[in-house]
Amino acid sequence: MPRVTALDSKPFLDHGRSAIQALRRALADVLRSVGADAEQPQEISRKFGLDKTLTWRIARVVREDDAWEAVAHIPRKPSIAIFVEAMTRYGAPADRVDVLWQAHREFEQFIETHSGDRETLEMMASGAARKSASKRLEAFRKDAYVGNSAIWGVSARTQFSLRLVSPSKSEGMLDLATITGLAGFRRLRSNISWAITSINDWDQQAAPSNRHFDRAVPLDPKVERGQPPLLLDFCNQPLPHIGVLEHPAGTFRYMLGGGAIGNTATADVVMGWVDRDAVPATQSYPGERGEHGVNLSTPAEWVIQDVLLHRDLSFADNPEACVYSQLPGGPLYPTAGPDAAILPVSAEVIDLGSGPPNTTAPEVDRYSEIAEFAAAQMGFALDDYFGYRIRLRYPPIPSLLVLSHALKPRV
Repeated sequence: MPRVTALDSKPFLDHGRSAIQALRRALADVLRSVGADAEQPQEISRKFGLDKTLTWRIARVVREDDAWEAVAHIPRKPSIAIFVEAMTRYGAPADRVDVLWQAHREFEQFIETHSGDRETLEMMASGAARKSASKRLEAFRKDAYVGNSAIWGVSARTQFSLRLVSPSKSEGMLDLATITGLAGFRRLRSNISWAITSINDWDQQAAPSNRHFDRAVPLDPKVERGQPPLLLDFCNQPLPHIGVLEHPAGTFRYMLGGGAIGNTATADVVMGWVDRDAVPATQSYPGERGEHGVNLSTPAEWVIQDVLLHRDLSFADNPEACVYSQLPGGPLYPTAGPDAAILPVSAEVIDLGSGPPNTTAPEVDRYSEIAEFAAAQMGFALDDYFGYRIRLRYPPIPSLLVLSHALKPRV
């Protein structure tokens, strides 16, 4: 499948810049014609009797350095009419007003051609407006979180994942401990069952396998193998029934049974398992990276992903993060290639430091204790690790959050 590049968006970008810049110039010319200063929107509001919000928006449109940053502030036609009426009363020349109306018509034609409505335009513009894109996309994701919660009947305060990577007793191999769960999980409709987590091979779409499920051992020594790998001391008690559901593609999902709705039935569910001799520490091909993925499928206010690496793995630097679509109808990462279905979500990697890493996370009760417990079960102390974190608000679903780092080059 051909990769989409910036050239594919050139007609939209070129037409948009032209229309937006023309409207910005026309607004600025009208303001100048009556002696109004766009740097002083409050003075414009007072002097010309205009609404403060309207003058602020017009000032932002005129003053923004980036045309695409101005899109969200451009007033709609009725507000432009109010502005024009006020400016005309104070002597704005008819020719400049005519130019403004012509520029506004061209802007509306741009909307009609490329997006159809203002709301869709703002979504499209968020990819071009670098300064405000992150905040704007977060607002869209919040709306999606509310809608998904209503549709699926569940929500969570935080989805979290903690991965500890440690040297194995087998030369050149690594042990992986995985802790995952939902904090503040609640049902909005009764008797909704929900997957807390799943176990599968990273490349299970290419070659379905039960390897990880067969080899995964509960991290909590109080839990017998074959039982749901709960970290009992960190879960709400009593928990509803948790069962395991096997899917044809080699995925095993741990399902939380139905129960009561609302805040009084909120649950914190934490699971953890360890896979010894899970992966090699060295690259199998030049440029290969260690990847740690979290499947996002629960409407959540936050997702936190931590990767803690043993101090002997100092080569695991240069961390990066991406979010990939997991819609069934589209290409899926990793089997479809490194650029498949990347979503426009800014996932900054936070350096947690070392000796010990800062595992404080107010979004999850006793999170630092969970990290200390996991390190002890691996035979180490938290002081033996350094780490990285991704924290993302209103994560999109369904998607895959991936943190990657360098691997040791093959000699």
